[in-house]
Amino acid sequence: AGLGGSLTRLGSASTLPPGEAREGQKAADIAISPDGRRIYASNRGRLNTVCVFEVSEDGALRQLQQVEAPAYPRHIRLARDGSLLLVAGQHDGVVWTYFTHYKAAQGGLTWSGTAVRGPPTT
Repeated sequence: AGLGGSLTRLGSASTLPPGEAREGQKAADIAISPDGRRIYASNRGRLNTVCVFEVSEDGALRQLQQVEAPAYPRHIRLARDGSLLLVAGQHDGVVWTYFTHYKAAQGGLTWSGTAVRGPPTT
């Protein structure tokens, strides 16, 4: 942020895989790793994925990975230390957890094998 809290746009990137049609796809939430080098964004609709971006020194984004997420991933949150990403599915109330590996060179997500069911989110 600049003086007075103003923001400067450095660029943009699609959360969809290359060649994927936008129709029926919506982004819902983002999370940023503690070191600011990874951004996680949800795709809800036909794909239902979480997209991982690498943030370069100049602020450019490079898509690293797409991982399967619970149906209609609405909310995503990082654990305080950044080691886990929690993803809540809007329609079925399931929360999946992923290991972030954000400190590693390629820094992708791997599913932890844990899913918890609760009330659906809105």
